[in-house]
Amino acid sequence: TSVTYALNTPLEALKLPPNDRFVLRSSSRFFLHLRDPEQARHILRRSPRTRQDPWLSAAEIVTAHVAGQTSGLIKAGRKMVISGRMSPRDISELASAIGTHEFLDGGRRRRNKMLKMALEDPTENAVAQAGWMSRRSSSIELTPDQLRVPHAYEARAWESLREREFGPSVDLAWQWFADEPFATRPVLFGSWVASTALGEFREGIRFVDAGLMANPDDPRLLAMKFYCLASTNEITRAKQFLETLREMISRHPKGIPETQWDVLLEADRGLLAFRSGNHSLGRDLYRRAISLATKHDHKELAASAYFHLLREEAHANLTARLPVEEIGRWLMVLPQNSRYVYESFLARIPRIAITSSSKVMS
Repeated sequence: TSVTYALNTPLEALKLPPNDRFVLRSSSRFFLHLRDPEQARHILRRSPRTRQDPWLSAAEIVTAHVAGQTSGLIKAGRKMVISGRMSPRDISELASAIGTHEFLDGGRRRRNKMLKMALEDPTENAVAQAGWMSRRSSSIELTPDQLRVPHAYEARAWESLREREFGPSVDLAWQWFADEPFATRPVLFGSWVASTALGEFREGIRFVDAGLMANPDDPRLLAMKFYCLASTNEITRAKQFLETLREMISRHPKGIPETQWDVLLEADRGLLAFRSGNHSLGRDLYRRAISLATKHDHKELAASAYFHLLREEAHANLTARLPVEEIGRWLMVLPQNSRYVYESFLARIPRIAITSSSKVMS
């Protein structure tokens, strides 16, 4: 079968040049895509070359993190980075992987040292990882030169979002996806920005459909497609996706806590009820989603549910008074990038003006 062929291909490739860097990294990445980080890490660990090769060491450290483990190569990798025996390009991803470990571990001095070395002559992966850290720490910033590194589409997409350039951010997401056609991150990012920031739900569906080709059982993609379909009043198709989504979540939760899925499903049912004409039920479901998210400290989900309740109230009744007094407080709980997206979302809702009194200024 095609599945058997797909599984055997990287294993057969490993028999040819078993210590080839490209084959090892590609095979490991393949099993990460199949959500088998243990096998992905095993492929790297069994090669004697991994401990001496900075590119393979970097991949092993990252794969260990995905598996929820700590790599035993971090100490040796740190020595390799600072030895001066290798070019800045060759140690870029290794320094980035170790820097990310230090970032998560709270080692600021070591993190900064590794990050500086990672960005001396960076790969696009190192730039993307530095961008991830910069979104979580105001002390880390990428320079224009670093953002111009070839194929650094992920970092540039997030930077465009930070600049509130949503259209270019979506365009960069497509380039990011073309560069990583099996990944879910570019399609989830692109569909989120297109649908939530710009209201371009058809574009959001295009992203999701592209991602589903390689990830047909990813409930996050199905959830996004449901949202886009319901937001364009395709009620029948949206209902079908909601049923499929419930089943898919039970089999493949994708590491998302059950309480978060509970909130999302409650909000989805609220959206469907509103668009089906049952405004009272929709209102109750959204309020339950907000209450549930608040109870479990899922602040971003609570804010999203609140903002979508405002949207549905505005669409359902053109004369109703909207409870907008809490907009500023809810925007405050969002990370900066999400805040920009939802400010754009709110600005499209009839009768809601995001003014200095309600908008959280960055």
